[in-house]
Amino acid sequence: MEDDRSFLYGDGLFETVRVEGGRVRFLERHRSRLRRSGVALGFDEAHIEQGCAMLGEPDGQDGLWRVTVSRRDREIAFGGSGRVCGRWRPGLPLAEPLALVTMPGFYLPGDSLAEHKTTSWMRSVELRRRARILGADDGVSVSEDGRVGECSAANLLVLLEERWITPPVKGILPGITREVLLERGSQKGRLIEEVEVTQEVLARARALALVSTGVGVQEARSLDGRALELGRTSGLKVILEGL
Repeated sequence: MEDDRSFLYGDGLFETVRVEGGRVRFLERHRSRLRRSGVALGFDEAHIEQGCAMLGEPDGQDGLWRVTVSRRDREIAFGGSGRVCGRWRPGLPLAEPLALVTMPGFYLPGDSLAEHKTTSWMRSVELRRRARILGADDGVSVSEDGRVGECSAANLLVLLEERWITPPVKGILPGITREVLLERGSQKGRLIEEVEVTQEVLARARALALVSTGVGVQEARSLDGRALELGRTSGLKVILEGL
C-alpha cells in the first residue's frame, strides 16, 4: 500500500456496510452515496463502479465490510496509484451505552469535504483519542461558536422533551442510518427534525443517540459527566427496522 494515494494523501473514498446473514444492509443507499461523492470530488466513474460492485460482495456472513476507492492521479510528486480494495471485520459490534464529552473546535460547519466519506480521517481519530484521554468513550464535535456537529464515527440525535432533533448536513457526514431514520420517521408521523443544535440546546437534552452503519442506534449514558436517560431510543430502533 506504500504507493496508494489513500495512504499517501488520504485521497480516497470508502464505504463501510453492515452484513447480516450474508446480506448487505441498505446496499443501494451506500452505493448512491459513493457515486455522489465520486462525482463531487472528480473520481473516475469506472473506478467508483468497481467499488460499488465490490460493496455487494462481502467476504463473510456477519460483520462489517469496508471498500476503499483510491484516486488514480499521478500529476504530483509521489503521486501514488489508485486501487479498489476491501477489508472484512468479522462479527457485529455491540451497542453499549457510551459516555460522551463535548470537544470544542472539532466541528467546522463550512467544511464541505467532511460531507464525504473520505480516507482523510485524522480529525475523527483525534476527536475520539482526546475524548478517551478525558475518560469518555467518544467526543461530540462542537464549533468555535458553539454549534454541535457529530461524534467521531456517528451522527448525533438529541431528545428534547419528546422530540428528536439532529444537526443539518453542514460539515458533517450524511449518514445512511440518519437518512433512513429521517425518511421512515416522516412516513410514520414520528418526525425527527433537522435543527441546528447548540451547546445550550445540548445541555437540555434528556437523551442522546449515536446512529451509524456499524451499530445502528446506540445510547449515550452521560454527557460531560451529566447522566442521561436510558431506554429512550427504542422508538428509533423500531423506525430503523421499518416496523
